[in-house]
Amino acid sequence: MSEYEDILHGLGLVLVEIRASDNINKSKGLADIVHNVPANIRQGAEPDMIREDILLRADRYKVREMFAQYFKVGRDGL
Repeated sequence: MSEYEDILHGLGLVLVEIRASDNINKSKGLADIVHNVPANIRQGAEPDMIREDILLRADRYKVREMFAQYFKVGRDGL
């Protein structure tokens, strides 16, 4: 398993959520939360640092628990 697997799984789920949403503000917020993820992975940032950055941004949009669940599913499966 890649050390980034749960992060990538969460990113995939967020992209589906953005695509499925009719709410442009929700989509913008979700995009804001994850837009740095690919660059952070490319630069070799520690997975824990990436997760924490995502969760801090998610706090601003009050969706921290959603992202925590995405990471958990990516790590443990359904």
